Amino acid sequence: MDKSVEYQTNNVFLSNDFVSISLNQIDDAAKMTQTNEDLLTSYETLYTSINPAGLYTNFLEKTVKTTIENDLFSSQKSTNNNSSMKSNNLLSNYGTMETAGKFSTSCSLLRDFDIINVLKTDLVLETEPLLKSCKGSCKVDVEDESKIGDSSFKKIDSLKEPRDEYFFARITVFLSAVVGMLPLAFFLQANDYWMYKFRDPRSDNYDLNNKTDLQAMFVSTVSVCTTLPNLLGIFLTTRYGHKLSVRTRYLLTLVPQSIIFLVFTAVIKINTDQWQDSFFVLCLTVIGLLSFLQPVCLLTTICLVSKFPPMYLRYNMFGSAVGGLLGSVLQILALSIGDDSTQVALIYFSTGTVIIIVTALFAYAIKYSPVFQYYLANDHEEKSKPARSLRQYWDATKTVWFLVLMMAINIVGVGFGHPNITSLVVSEGYTGTGKSLWYDKYFVVTATFLLYQVFQLVGQFFGRPAITKSNYRWFLLLTVANTFIVAPMFWFCNAQPRSHLPVLFPHDYQYMIILAVYSSVSAALVITIYMSVANFAKEKTELCFLVITTTVTLTITVTSPLSPLYVKIL
Repeated sequence: MDKSVEYQTNNVFLSNDFVSISLNQIDDAAKMTQTNEDLLTSYETLYTSINPAGLYTNFLEKTVKTTIENDLFSSQKSTNNNSSMKSNNLLSNYGTMETAGKFSTSCSLLRDFDIINVLKTDLVLETEPLLKSCKGSCKVDVEDESKIGDSSFKKIDSLKEPRDEYFFARITVFLSAVVGMLPLAFFLQANDYWMYKFRDPRSDNYDLNNKTDLQAMFVSTVSVCTTLPNLLGIFLTTRYGHKLSVRTRYLLTLVPQSIIFLVFTAVIKINTDQWQDSFFVLCLTVIGLLSFLQPVCLLTTICLVSKFPPMYLRYNMFGSAVGGLLGSVLQILALSIGDDSTQVALIYFSTGTVIIIVTALFAYAIKYSPVFQYYLANDHEEKSKPARSLRQYWDATKTVWFLVLMMAINIVGVGFGHPNITSLVVSEGYTGTGKSLWYDKYFVVTATFLLYQVFQLVGQFFGRPAITKSNYRWFLLLTVANTFIVAPMFWFCNAQPRSHLPVLFPHDYQYMIILAVYSSVSAALVITIYMSVANFAKEKTELCFLVITTTVTLTITVTSPLSPLYVKIL
């Protein structure tokens, strides 16, 4: 007679070396259907390919997950044929209990099994929560029941999520998302500095109503020049990024960004009036390099949070919004403290440099964090895997195609509206003399950049994993309306210079309302899209995250050449 002990959900025994999985007998004979018998045949056929030693091989990994999880359990999980128990075992030999335990807690394959058979119970360990989705009760077979409660039992700490001491992991995820957005946001939001640098060199001041060609085309030209480096960065990361550890990828992006900011900050005081065109090209080159590094950092963070609990995704999204908000706040503070445009830029970029360096230090310390070690336990196994094929990406795209479509439509609004057109909007009370602090000095950075980022945060609070196959059409309709109705309204605000379109919304409050609506809806849609991936992707979550993030870059790449055209339409 088999010795066994029955436990409630999430309590099992494990051996020191092996985790053995089999299916529980279903007593209800009424559940035995022809479908179940066919599935049983598939079950037995599948395991004939397991070698005599019972090792769980990489070759079987995908087959096991798809066949058992998607097909076998689509029935009623019955493996009883003629009331006889079919106890075929799937063995996982990882050499140590620590490795096997980490595999067990992360592998969704375990969630539908009812029996955990324990082998080699000379070192049976104490019960631990393992099957997070185990339904009913779990039955644990042991060789020697007398060992239960014995002093030889040990607590399996590796199966428990380590405590996030001092919120290190959350801060790291947050900062990495901030820095993922911060470098380019800093360069784009330093509006006062660029207006000064690219002004008519014959004057010490600049007039926003009469911008030079370099002033008017700077933001739209940046959009064009960043696309190819951005696309290259995202291609290399999605294709070969898994060959490098998360920590290495972070350091390879953060260290160059720190150097770029240090050098750029050091040359701020240099007079470039005599070589404006060359300085313009230099700035575009630097921004192009940053645009190559940005997707590497962003995708690394996305891949990271896909391995963590959903809470960390919110920290990531919150950090992305704060990355832009931080640039606006620092620009306002710098304008308040600095006496001239170069001093403002010096304070502004120095602060950004410190933030990037601090984030690099956090990234370096990842290897000392138990939380990162816990969730990235199988990171070394990813390195040995071949580069993902286009077929895998295509399959992931088909899984979440409507989410991909919504994200692409949402990103089109970047060219229509912010920051391509909104950066050109001038206050209705602008004098050009600098006497009015609000109209002349703070309006653009506050009403355009800060307000946009504030409502990005507001919109993110409304993000939920709410998109399903039954309601995605409503979310798609909302995305289309926000992009093709709300965003083009910026064309009819007081954006200067203009010579074709009329100004239909001349007042500041009208422009700010349009900006608030567009920003909040856009942000809510983005986080809802990302959070809804888990509703469809299951084990493909990380790959689908990469597909959606790649869609962002591809959409910007395709539409960015139109950005200067939108400016000319005005």
